[in-house]
Amino acid sequence: MYRPSRKRCLVILPTLAIINGLLWSFYQAAYSQGDPLSTHKLQTHRRIGYQHEKDTPIGLDLIGLKGIKRRTDKTLFETKTASVFSIKSTKVVSQVTSEPLPQPMRMSDSDQTVAEKYLGTFDTAPRFSIIGSPGTSDNLPQSTSPEGMHLAIAMCGNRIEEVKVLVKSVMLFTRHATIHVFSDPPSQKPLCEHIKSLPGEYRKQFTYHIYNITLPRGKDAETWSKLYGPCAAQRLFIPYILQRVNKLIYVDTDVIFLSPMEKLWGQFSRFNKSHIAALIPEHRDPSFGWYNRVANIPYYGKLGLNSGVMLMDLVRLREDQWLDKMMNYFKKYLSKLILGDQDLINIFFHFEPEKLYKCSCEWNYRADHCQFPSTRSRCPPALKDGAYTLHGNSQRFHGPKYPALSAVYTAFQSHRLGLDTKTALLESIKTRLKDARSSCARMPEAFYKQIEVHINTPSVPH
Repeated sequence: MYRPSRKRCLVILPTLAIINGLLWSFYQAAYSQGDPLSTHKLQTHRRIGYQHEKDTPIGLDLIGLKGIKRRTDKTLFETKTASVFSIKSTKVVSQVTSEPLPQPMRMSDSDQTVAEKYLGTFDTAPRFSIIGSPGTSDNLPQSTSPEGMHLAIAMCGNRIEEVKVLVKSVMLFTRHATIHVFSDPPSQKPLCEHIKSLPGEYRKQFTYHIYNITLPRGKDAETWSKLYGPCAAQRLFIPYILQRVNKLIYVDTDVIFLSPMEKLWGQFSRFNKSHIAALIPEHRDPSFGWYNRVANIPYYGKLGLNSGVMLMDLVRLREDQWLDKMMNYFKKYLSKLILGDQDLINIFFHFEPEKLYKCSCEWNYRADHCQFPSTRSRCPPALKDGAYTLHGNSQRFHGPKYPALSAVYTAFQSHRLGLDTKTALLESIKTRLKDARSSCARMPEAFYKQIEVHINTPSVPH
């Protein structure tokens, strides 16, 4: 048997070590390029804060970390490989976790080609990122570890106040999540400033990525941007923008969480192998249905779907050629679309109903479940155990027409994170509902029973 001499080993081993180091550096750079979420895969304890316009370090006060000195230029240069937030003309604060996470499914070259066909060349990196520091995954519920929960929102125009209330409701009940906000440029910095102003004990539990709106270009660009509402159609393209996220919950800005997001996330465990998304029916009583009485398009089931709360398996959506099908339906039914992206989603699942997991009404509780005299339109699970989310669609959180929904929205809006207790929020909701005069207010338990359950859970601060 051949055995290399001691002298030969002293030459070979250092050479192999150098080659291995070069290969690892190349892997880090190639794997993380253009993907902000891949920072979670690189094992390092470094925390980085820098401002890209001047390429100089900035403080980490956005994530509530005090006492951290400014980095030297040398330190910043050394850590840039570990951070992929190299976005021009944006401010980014990042923390790279030391916990290696499973590698998510990367988008295939064919999917990338499809995305560029309709969206052109687009940036998958966020304009702003605010990274929390929730601690090790050992302290998190199983549903958030190891991949973590993801929530997506599209916000344009005057919706920032609704988003503030939505984010507050998530922070109150949920232990940790990554929140992706797709927004028009004027709303981005105000949202960042709002997040910066939140109490550190809440803010550090969440990671925020804020992106530009990405919709199809070309002759139909204006139509897409105004489909039902400004940027409402953004959700249809998220599977091709968040390329390293496997699953997420998408909610409209006018949704409030009345329970931990972990409970809604748990609905993913009910998917079978064919399910690519989960939605809630638009109505329960055909006498008051929208799709069966008004719509002139194919729709899911007997009463159609409401898209205000949607669980999305992004990997399966891409595998199913979701974007190609959506663009074809858009061209075929454009003149008949009234509710925009919701209509397109209904058309999709009309033709492929086996791919939808249908959730029950308590996961997307609306005025439609309590305003009509018909008992058939009501939502028994919400009346028994409480609603998990409240959806104030069609401006029902605002104005005097729906006082019960306005009461809950105002209670959340008035709640001061870090100062008021959850018990105070509960009592505020109950008091405001007593003063509301409406059919929904006569069924108040649906609005607060899940909050009571949360408060009465051991180890939950009141």
